[in-house]
Amino acid sequence: MFNIYLATSSFLPDPVTIVAENHDEAALLFTIWRSFHVNGNHVVSAEITKLTEADLAQTPQLAELAYSMQSGIARWVGHHAGWIVTAPEDLEPAGEIALPECPVTCFAFETPDDGRMLVVAETLERAIATLHLYSLDQNGWDAEYSSVKEVSPWALIGPMVTLREEMFEGKTGIAAECEDSFWRLFAADYTPPLRKRDGSVR
Repeated sequence: MFNIYLATSSFLPDPVTIVAENHDEAALLFTIWRSFHVNGNHVVSAEITKLTEADLAQTPQLAELAYSMQSGIARWVGHHAGWIVTAPEDLEPAGEIALPECPVTCFAFETPDDGRMLVVAETLERAIATLHLYSLDQNGWDAEYSSVKEVSPWALIGPMVTLREEMFEGKTGIAAECEDSFWRLFAADYTPPLRKRDGSVR
């Protein structure tokens, strides 16, 4: 198993993600990458830190690279594909060094009836309001929940990757599993269409 490192510097607009066996190899890979990708006369130094298991738990797709046994520069190529490893001297690699920023947050509510409800909103207050609106529309009363916690969009993998994609598009609402087994966001007062026995919409 390899390790994942981040090279950060005030001279770099984004941190560089490195897959390496140890710190020395990570430093060497950064030096090679820097010689091909950083312009200017000054020497860019960077602080190279190893990501912990807790860090990688928040980004499961990145964590998979640690088991690839391939050293190099990690690049993010999309929600479905995840990350790939490229050579540090690659001048036109696919993907991006830095992850995009998500404009909304996923909140997981523990509820007595539904177990866990995922709500995506700009703030916790809006998420609570959305959950109440959903409960009023579905049940006729305010929602009840025992706890709420934020869920990293990078933890939404497998059939929930579509939910993550919609989050990065800025969509908000109640998360629900669709007929194709993938998850998507719906308005709190959304009612799915009635279907016949053969699956067609009425």
